[in-house]
Amino acid sequence: MEQNRSETPLYDAYRKFMANPGTPFTVPGHKRNPELIDPLLAQDAPHYCGVEDRRVSTRRLAAGEALAAELWGADWCGFSVQGSTHGNEAMALTLGKPGDKVIIARTLHKSMFFGLVLAGLQPVWVRPDIDAETGLTAGMSVRRIEQALQQHPDVKGIMLVEPSYVGGVSNVKAIADAAHAHGIPLVVDAAWGGHLGFHPDLPLNAIQSGADALVTSVHKHLTGFTQSSLVLAQGRYLDIGRL
Repeated sequence: MEQNRSETPLYDAYRKFMANPGTPFTVPGHKRNPELIDPLLAQDAPHYCGVEDRRVSTRRLAAGEALAAELWGADWCGFSVQGSTHGNEAMALTLGKPGDKVIIARTLHKSMFFGLVLAGLQPVWVRPDIDAETGLTAGMSVRRIEQALQQHPDVKGIMLVEPSYVGGVSNVKAIADAAHAHGIPLVVDAAWGGHLGFHPDLPLNAIQSGADALVTSVHKHLTGFTQSSLVLAQGRYLDIGRL
């Protein structure tokens, strides 16, 4: 990974496009007219016929996504401009067909609930532990997950929120092991966990802990405009083509 840390294919292409002083015959509609834009809008650039040089080209986007996948330790990465909501819905739509069951944490975000509705999946709810001192939700119990697997052996996957929206973190590795022992994937809403895995004092990210997919918001804990997010996946237990 060391040799790739200085590679910024999307940013390099963006800077090249912005250095061209001409009027672009494409979006955005302001056409860089100084009477219509301020310094922020001046940074506005389209992907197609902008950062990518042709309408059908995705090579620079694909190069950036491949670098992100390598950094997180995943087989595949897709950039999202609709936040982690888009990624959560995509993961739900990947897990099964209408009527299929999934084990899911009661700490889910509403976007993951929307994903259940879109996909027609039937939730098998599992409640988290509660921290006795604060009364807040802690991590998900591995024992409860295993009980749910025994009671519903036909489930198609497990969906967690890691970290939870109050900072609780589960034993993701143990839950991933339990999922894989049943031949099903573990997918994780890590919207607030973009920083995990990049410092020795922090927990590993979900992919590093054995999960098969995660979505994380670049615009929350990293650096990106609002709605920027990543979907990362491994291909052993999950259909990346469907994702």
